[in-house]
Amino acid sequence: MTIALRDRTGSRSREDYVSRVLTGGMPVALHQPTDAARRTWFRNYLDLGMQRDVLDIRRIRQRDALPRLLQGLVAQTGQLLNMARAAEKAGLNRAVGPDHVTLFEAVFAIHRLPAWRTTLSARVNSAPKVHVFDTGLGGWLLRLAAEPLRRGDPTAWEQFGHLLESFVVNELRRGGRGQGRHEGARRRPPRAGGTAGLWAGS
Repeated sequence: MTIALRDRTGSRSREDYVSRVLTGGMPVALHQPTDAARRTWFRNYLDLGMQRDVLDIRRIRQRDALPRLLQGLVAQTGQLLNMARAAEKAGLNRAVGPDHVTLFEAVFAIHRLPAWRTTLSARVNSAPKVHVFDTGLGGWLLRLAAEPLRRGDPTAWEQFGHLLESFVVNELRRGGRGQGRHEGARRRPPRAGGTAGLWAGS
């Protein structure tokens, strides 16, 4: 999915869009008075809330691996899911990784976006993409800030591009649910010589 930001689009600047994506949409986080307070809230949310909720769903003994696995998954946001790589970086074996991913989905930390296929037997690029549910939390986990983006740092902009794709997907999903649709969006695999896209519908 190719996304570009112009310096000015209507009355909004590029910085406005960067701020919107990095702030995210969690109501409590949105009401924090400063960026520092918002980062502290994200840290508490992850350390106290998410780990407790995940452990309530299933008694996982590897508590220390959960933040590392989530960080590895968020690092793949807007990209094809590679559970083996995320599990390896978190110090988990490949057989355990998928169960943990399912738990993160259950507590609305990440979600997988399946590929849209024209036939049941289609196999080309059918792996799902992974998206963080809230881009504010994702930006915090990636340690992505506005200043490197203002400087034009290539690595920061590459990370932001993936995060922006997740933001767009999440908005489409919310819009689909608001209209009573079962699916807000699906990923269209890239065609030869073309680009990938999104299909929104029921």
